Amino acid sequence: MHPAIGQLSNGQFYAYLNGYQAEPTYAASAAELERKLHDGAGAQPAPVAAAAGPQPCRPGRSRVLRAYVIDVSLKHPSATHPGCSLTIDAYDQKQAISLARQQVHREALYDRHDGPLIYTARRVDD
Repeated sequence: MHPAIGQLSNGQFYAYLNGYQAEPTYAASAAELERKLHDGAGAQPAPVAAAAGPQPCRPGRSRVLRAYVIDVSLKHPSATHPGCSLTIDAYDQKQAISLARQQVHREALYDRHDGPLIYTARRVDD
């Protein structure tokens, strides 16, 4: 069976002979659709017109690294583990917290038996 032919749960076969923008063509058998595909019964989709020139970029935020201070503390603080602060350079707060989690894990600052950690990020104003 041709890879462009699909089968529905009711047993009917379909193919997009005129491109995905047009309606699919349905048939009772895959052989009938294969014949239509082979004969070129489907009209070729119209080519997309080329752009006149370079398109302007969509305005958006500039990707600038910013410094964040991440306060790491235990959900249930204790005298033996008061918490710590990390300074992380990241593009946004979410990435800063993610990088802080990786650093805490990598440097083994806390152990899994210490309990859940809370990460609070604040941007350092330059």
